[in-house]
Amino acid sequence: MNNNNRVPPIFRTILATVMTNHLGIKAQPSQIPAEIKSIVELRQKLEERGYITTYELAIAVYDAIKNNKPLMLEGPPGSGKTFLAKKVAQALDLVMFRIQCYEGITKDDLIGNWNYQKQLLYLQSGRESKENIYSLKYFNRGKLLEAVLSKVPNILLIDEFDKCLTENTYIQTTSGICKIKDINIGDKVISFSPENFETTISKVIKKRELKTKSYNKIFVGGKIINATDNHRFIVYDKNGNITEKKSKELEIGDYIPVYNNIISESNFNNDDIYKISENRYKISKIGREKINQRRKELKYLWEDLSKKVGLSVSYLKAIINGNRKSLRKKYLDRLCNILKIERDEIIKDKEINDEIIELKDFWEIVGYMTGDGSISINETTYKWSFDLADKDVNLLTNYKDKINKVFNIKGSIYERKNVNGYSYKVGNKFLIKYLKKIFPNHLVYSKNRSIEKWVFQLENKNICSFLKGFFDAEGSVGNHFIHCASSSEDLIIGIQMLLTKIGITANIYPQKSNGFNKGSYYQLIIPNTDKFKKYINFNSIEKRKKLEKLKYYHTRTHIYPQNIIKPILNDIKENNSISNMEYGQAIYDILSERTRPTFFSINKISESFKNKELQALINQRIALGKVTKILKINEQSKVYDLTINSDPFFIGNQIVTHNSDEELEYFLLEFLDERSITIPEFETIHANSDIYTFLTSNKVRTFSEPTQRRYLYFYIDYPDEETEMRIIQANIERPSESLIRQVVELVHILRDMDLEKVPSPTEAIEFTKKMLSIIDTNNIDINKFKITKKILQNNVHYIGKTENDQKYIINKIEDIVDDLTVELEREKGREEVKEAEVEEELPEEEEEAEVEEELPEEEAEVEEELPEEEVEFEPPY
Repeated sequence: MNNNNRVPPIFRTILATVMTNHLGIKAQPSQIPAEIKSIVELRQKLEERGYITTYELAIAVYDAIKNNKPLMLEGPPGSGKTFLAKKVAQALDLVMFRIQCYEGITKDDLIGNWNYQKQLLYLQSGRESKENIYSLKYFNRGKLLEAVLSKVPNILLIDEFDKCLTENTYIQTTSGICKIKDINIGDKVISFSPENFETTISKVIKKRELKTKSYNKIFVGGKIINATDNHRFIVYDKNGNITEKKSKELEIGDYIPVYNNIISESNFNNDDIYKISENRYKISKIGREKINQRRKELKYLWEDLSKKVGLSVSYLKAIINGNRKSLRKKYLDRLCNILKIERDEIIKDKEINDEIIELKDFWEIVGYMTGDGSISINETTYKWSFDLADKDVNLLTNYKDKINKVFNIKGSIYERKNVNGYSYKVGNKFLIKYLKKIFPNHLVYSKNRSIEKWVFQLENKNICSFLKGFFDAEGSVGNHFIHCASSSEDLIIGIQMLLTKIGITANIYPQKSNGFNKGSYYQLIIPNTDKFKKYINFNSIEKRKKLEKLKYYHTRTHIYPQNIIKPILNDIKENNSISNMEYGQAIYDILSERTRPTFFSINKISESFKNKELQALINQRIALGKVTKILKINEQSKVYDLTINSDPFFIGNQIVTHNSDEELEYFLLEFLDERSITIPEFETIHANSDIYTFLTSNKVRTFSEPTQRRYLYFYIDYPDEETEMRIIQANIERPSESLIRQVVELVHILRDMDLEKVPSPTEAIEFTKKMLSIIDTNNIDINKFKITKKILQNNVHYIGKTENDQKYIINKIEDIVDDLTVELEREKGREEVKEAEVEEELPEEEEEAEVEEELPEEEAEVEEELPEEEVEFEPPY
């Protein structure tokens, strides 16, 4: 490029200021892209600016620029994707616009938005007419719009293009409750139309999985949902005006729609859970004689029979002789099949029932087990046992009888040592194996417990039995409500949903206690004691007596928007004499805004006046819940989001939440195709010049096929050792091969370890600079400097980017330094071998002289041939 044609920087700055402040136009530098004649030249220009690249990557960049195709750079964090785009902009002498993507980014963040305050000010002051109010003068421009309006070619970097709800969020589908991690493409989910304030049905067309290091725990109307900072919710004010807010923008007192219903078909047909596949049968004396008699009649030798049954000869003889009293079901069935004997003819008893018949008692046992059951091992005998615990010995006796009735097993009750209460124990290994297989999530550590997904598909009568057992274990009766508590968020939400399914409202509140699990837990409160008494109740006599004294206590947790309720109530008022009617005063209070239209009051008004509109609204089971608490949780978690095909709101944990932000990808598709963007209420703007687009991705999601077809692709991994040494050398002032070799070996050792965030070349450069600072401060010979345990420990913050990683590195510091020493010695040995090989091949002095004399001619030949070699080496374009 001819530098004489460029506008001096000072004049560009003055021109930009004038255009921006007085004309409403953002000026761009008057530049054109530098001419890059070949891949070799591009690679050279990148390396001159500190980016060490491979020939293959240089080809991909060259192709993208030459053909003006977007280039997707994918790879782990810190592998140099963003840095490459910046250096390409420098090499081509172009301005760069960078869009930093994040979860929740919208089209407005890319394009910009109208400055309504400025428009209103200019209209009111008479400085602008209505016809001209929608011009770019009043538009806050986003980076994408700036790139499109640029008068000169530019680089557009869309960074982290792959940037939701946590994995245990329950999604309401048309066929039942399902955790978001188990949702499949094509599933139909309950969605929400804010305009009509009603539920609809939508199909899942895309699902994505990401990871987050933090999220917000939001309590809304007695329900909980976990969402990342930028996940959006719909918020109503008291008059029904709608706004969208990101979860990090939510405030205490905001109202969000909640869904007080669970649609779950009672289609559970897996009868296998009621069958116990493994069992042991006791063989009667007559049975043993019959087995031996049939063996002789069929002329089976002991060796042949034992081989077919799958038992040893000694074991089989012990059964026949009576030294062993019982035999496992699978071996007994084989034996009966071989000898053609009916099983019932030879057995006396069985250790556990083959099939569960008493379902009511069975589900009460499972519910109690979920609340306060465990499987433990005796430290003395090393035998496993199934345990239930309670302070009420009569209640435990009740459940002991139920277990005997359902499973044909007798356990024992013990008084617990050092604890006020009793424990029921049974050591039947078949029962333990069965429970662990069928209910694996019900018997884990208390904080991790959850309800198996198929439990939500049970008939309501079995759900009631399950809840009865759970509240026997964990429930209590207060002065106004029924309570239960758990340290497991997943479990308490599951209990809340089961209660909702049978028509009982329950609210969850966070609690803290030094005594309960020495930390936080959740309390679930049931205000509708009448329904609980009717459908669930307790086995505990003491709790039953307390429950009888309670009266129904309604809460004002959920309300309706005024703009929806008032027209209906005004119509009731005009067509009825409401003064003397029950709940007539409630209508006056709501219309005058003395009280809010709660779910309870609207339901009672509907019943009193038999109003179909109100009843239809109530049947939707949608109301507004108040945000009561927001907690920031700093822990790593998988998160998921869904794209649905109609209304952009679906229901998670009974809370209305926003659709995925996948529409952003489809919006960018239009831009990549047309190089244009459409501004609402204005016009479509086409790019004024070439836009060279680079996209980066950390490979945390897969893009749609239409998107993939529109870009070139290159995967950038962490560099090998030699390349990384060159990268560090190019980015520090005082390169030392000895020091850089140590740093490179160190980061490559760390990359092979189980770290949350492995060190990238950027961390390697910064760590090298720190080592140089230590060398200078302490006047150390740079060639004798060694990275020691102390140095690594004191500077772990340069290479360990999380608390867990720093702890892990410090705990493994001896192994790391030892491995570093071994690798450096190995490298030193390789270098010595190379030097020895060079010395052996070194020519005599006379031959050296001849080479020196011929050298200029050779150089000249090389210089003459170089352009031809470049042409031959380059693939045709």
